[in-house]
Amino acid sequence: MDTAGLLLAGVAFVASIWLMVEGTEKLTESFLRLSITFGVSTFLLGYILSGIDLENLAVGIAGAVGQMPSVALGTVIGSAIFLLTFAVGATAVLAPLRTDTPRRLLVLTFLSPVPLALFALDGTLSWLDGAILFAVAIILIAYVVHTACTHPLMKPNERKVGKALRPRPAWWAPVLLIGATAAIVVGAEIFQWSVKELLSILGWKVTWFGMIIVAAAVSFEEVPRMLAPAREGHAEISVGNILGTVLFFVLFNAGLIAMTHPLAVEASVLWFYWPAMMLSLALIIAFLWRGRIARIEGGVLLALYCVYVGLAIATDLGL
Repeated sequence: MDTAGLLLAGVAFVASIWLMVEGTEKLTESFLRLSITFGVSTFLLGYILSGIDLENLAVGIAGAVGQMPSVALGTVIGSAIFLLTFAVGATAVLAPLRTDTPRRLLVLTFLSPVPLALFALDGTLSWLDGAILFAVAIILIAYVVHTACTHPLMKPNERKVGKALRPRPAWWAPVLLIGATAAIVVGAEIFQWSVKELLSILGWKVTWFGMIIVAAAVSFEEVPRMLAPAREGHAEISVGNILGTVLFFVLFNAGLIAMTHPLAVEASVLWFYWPAMMLSLALIIAFLWRGRIARIEGGVLLALYCVYVGLAIATDLGL
């Protein structure tokens, strides 16, 4: 085994994820500052801004362009599973979530992954499939924004949002935009190279690597992103993040990734990974339907993630 090459590829992989995450975080900060100006509610803030998750999109596009469809889909389905099991589970264990979420949004979120599965049945996500997924995402996001105007959970709280930001001069936003874009582009290039090198040296299968390793790497920040507001008594932000992220992953991100480069869909994605995501999502929706995700339920989600990882590796290794 090429130890030096393995070490270099591993460091490059971690550095590329860091660059893309930091870059997208700075982009999100600029969006956050705009939200104060327009009086966006905290739930909608969690739903839209946290849900967009640009780092996943950047890594997904990099995987698609680099001819690694399983890595690209890992940022969609694998990341959704990580969010719904590990991230939500860890958050609930440390800070139980209690909030009155509009049930129509829960139903909408549960149904949102269905178009992705239907388009993937022929083994490919084409440009047209991606365009339709993207269009559906825009329609549903518009519906959520409309709901924001009719539900008390959606009332704006500019003071709560503004406390999270330090005052900056007017030129700060464009500088952030340029620097963040550069970090994402450079990170994406390094990511493509490092993943190919790691898979070549270690002989790992792309599917489980994309669905587990890449998915966890780009989505781990979901844990502190949800835990912080939950501990401060603002569970609606955390729940908004959960619902928004799922919709963005399976429609918005999947659509843009497929429009960038068509994706081949392995059979295991349809018979194992997508059902695993739907099972996790069904549990979350059932918990939120009652208005809470308690500690014991968080423990169940964490256990489910461990089972999923074990089955995913065993399945791909043919055990």
